[in-house]
Amino acid sequence: MSGWNTAHRRVASFALTSALAGLVALGAGGCATDGVGPDDLLSISALTLPSPAIFLNDTLRDSLGRAARLRVQAFDSKGGEITGLDQRFVVIDTTGSVTVTREGYVIAGATVPATAPRIVASVGGLQTQPVTLEVSHPPELLERSGFAPGPIGYLIPGAATYTSSPLAVRAGRREGTTFVGSRGIRVRFEILRPASAITDTVPGYLIGERNLRSTVDTTDQSGVASRSILIRPSTITATTDTVFVVRASAPFVYRGVPRSLGTVEFTLPLRRTQP
Repeated sequence: MSGWNTAHRRVASFALTSALAGLVALGAGGCATDGVGPDDLLSISALTLPSPAIFLNDTLRDSLGRAARLRVQAFDSKGGEITGLDQRFVVIDTTGSVTVTREGYVIAGATVPATAPRIVASVGGLQTQPVTLEVSHPPELLERSGFAPGPIGYLIPGAATYTSSPLAVRAGRREGTTFVGSRGIRVRFEILRPASAITDTVPGYLIGERNLRSTVDTTDQSGVASRSILIRPSTITATTDTVFVVRASAPFVYRGVPRSLGTVEFTLPLRRTQP
């Protein structure tokens, strides 16, 4: 990455067996209970990744495309955060696919490993549980995945809500005739039509897992991401726009340069059926 000097790239590499020896795995984060004073280290948080995936030959970045450090917090017995403690990071990976600098930045090599590496953080003898970091090729295209969803049917009177088929896209690249998905890509979905302001009168909105409102999904191992539309028939009137147009996009930053894969649009008419 441009602007990173040799000192910044010093790698916190440790022999895994010796580094893990003497560290105590305690739940999602870690906690010490014996002989702890009010200002002493009592616990640490789980290790937080700025992104679920890192691209080859790049640095781990946050949702805005900025190089970002791994994050783990330390706390005293009063719940106050303790800063300035030495943090260590161990990569559980025999292929050397990623390394971690002393400052907590993750750097990927040139090869996608067969198994995603895991990273462990330790502070003051307390250790987090391992967190998996996917290593992926940067995507070259965004396209519709699977069959185009059909009209959204609903009954009046009928159920309070109806849900569309998934609006699915996939991000990745082609190797000959084979599509290779990129995992961990943030895909944004947006309702272009009708007006998508969240009000009591909006006829529908985007949802994710457990039917919760959601406009962003992260691609899975196949490079697929999706959202659905939840329809509320009680809000539909004679003047309601009965066509939904949804746009998906997946902008990202690779090696400091913003990239765009274009957009994918879905058009779904609402269709009232007789009970």
